[in-house]
Amino acid sequence: MDFVENEVINAKRDLNLNEWLIECTYRDGNMPTKGNTAINAQIKTSPEYLRAYIWFFPTLLKNYRDMGKRYLRDTIRHEVSHIISEEIYALALDRFPSENELNDAREKLTERIARLIKDV
Repeated sequence: MDFVENEVINAKRDLNLNEWLIECTYRDGNMPTKGNTAINAQIKTSPEYLRAYIWFFPTLLKNYRDMGKRYLRDTIRHEVSHIISEEIYALALDRFPSENELNDAREKLTERIARLIKDV
């Protein structure tokens, strides 16, 4: 799916995440669910290695057929955007961090956001 790969590249560029390596995998068969809804895609990030893995599930293709390219593009951008917030989320989820840990994560996130809006 060249369109998916191109949209991942575009999202990385638009979010100033060019240093990240994002690997995409297309899965068949059983799809994970959130509540009663099958999910379209899932991401796992490794901020320390600037790597992310996105798994795309068959529901994405079905929803793309029903709703068009914009839906696919929005789904991809949503998954890639997780890279920005994932580190602070992991800190909060795993434990109550010290003030220094939380502040360091906040500063990284703040800088990423600043880079996003610098040309707006």
